[in-house]
Amino acid sequence: MELFNNKDNDYLKFKINSEGVNINNIEPRLILTTNENKNYLFIGILENGICKFDIPELQMYEKGDNGKIKFEIISEELYFPVWEDTFEIKTKSSIKIEEMVSEKKEESKKPSIKMAEPIIEKKVDSIKEEKSIVDKKEIKPKPQTIHQNIPQYKEPIKSGDIKGYKDFFN
Repeated sequence: MELFNNKDNDYLKFKINSEGVNINNIEPRLILTTNENKNYLFIGILENGICKFDIPELQMYEKGDNGKIKFEIISEELYFPVWEDTFEIKTKSSIKIEEMVSEKKEESKKPSIKMAEPIIEKKVDSIKEEKSIVDKKEIKPKPQTIHQNIPQYKEPIKSGDIKGYKDFFN
């Protein structure tokens, strides 16, 4: 039988059938003994023919201890050894989170590169830019004369008039 030293154990229950004994005068006992003289004694509760023992944590024992467990009844100065077995002490293992602790991680002194926000420049056409500058200014047309774009008439040059190359273009 396994018993625990770090948590409450299950109830032990025994159904009793008695003849010739007044059930109201019964004292049920559960005794745990070891070779190191670490002993426990529990007195049970009797209800409707069922004897119940509430076994708490067995803190006096260590993991791996073992011994004998006995169920006895004493009634009207009579002793009845009812049941006997061996037991071994186990330790119930469990892990529970009590609290979550959050700490900021210290930054190491190693070099690092971080990406900054990108800078976005809009591409502007130079023609549009000049046009927009021109559009913003008020441009007044210059008065034009009718003959401004018409070349002036010159008399044809006669072959004898051309003396040299330079004179041709003048």
